[in-house]
Amino acid sequence: MAENTLAVEYETLCRSKARRIAKKIGVKIEVSRIGGSIDYWVEPPEGIEDPYDRHGWYCWEEVLEAVEEYEKIIK
Repeated sequence: MAENTLAVEYETLCRSKARRIAKKIGVKIEVSRIGGSIDYWVEPPEGIEDPYDRHGWYCWEEVLEAVEEYEKIIK
């Protein structure tokens, strides 16, 4: 039970941080629910060269990594 609670808390932390950074730098995050699956779509801010071939991610940790990468490019 404790492991599950930690996993949920970590996902919550990643989600909050990703959304905060995304808002600051102009990244668009969309959550798509199809059936039992949840996908996260991350679009870079306009005017930067996108380092990714794909924009669909499977968890908030991956979303956060992508958003942080965009933040590095902007700085």
